[in-house]
Amino acid sequence: MAFVPRIYSGRPFRVLVGLRPHHQSVLFGQIRTGNKITNGLLVEGIAGIQPETAGFTVANNDFSTGRVEIVLGDFTLISGVDFAVGLNVGATATAIAAAITNLTGFTSTALGAVVSIEYDIGTAHKIDFRVNHYGTVTNLTPLDPTTNYMDLGSPAPGGVNIG
Repeated sequence: MAFVPRIYSGRPFRVLVGLRPHHQSVLFGQIRTGNKITNGLLVEGIAGIQPETAGFTVANNDFSTGRVEIVLGDFTLISGVDFAVGLNVGATATAIAAAITNLTGFTSTALGAVVSIEYDIGTAHKIDFRVNHYGTVTNLTPLDPTTNYMDLGSPAPGGVNIG
């Protein structure tokens, strides 16, 4: 990424920065342009920047025939170990969403039986997303997307436009 020098006019400005798991927010920073150093405000949640997304529905709450593994990047969540099977599909979805939110970089919500997942550390990553069922019941379906990777957010990495 190339740095383009700008003259600071004293008004707040936005700078897109990479996020790291342990430093997810930066309130201000210094920008050096030649011999001049200016303080700038770095703002999270800039419009147009979207996290990677995925989701599924807890379609069946019978996990007794075998375990279920949810694979998200380098993490694997196992039913009955990393999340509790609730009394109904909504309670199980809420438990799964809470377990996913505890993973570095992931945020998840449950609305009824539907679990929505976001990965917000960066959009240049291809994040594994799949569910392995080891029983006779398909508990989590349909997966969205079905490509075994989370949908890329925006801005997406791409080639340089010259001209």
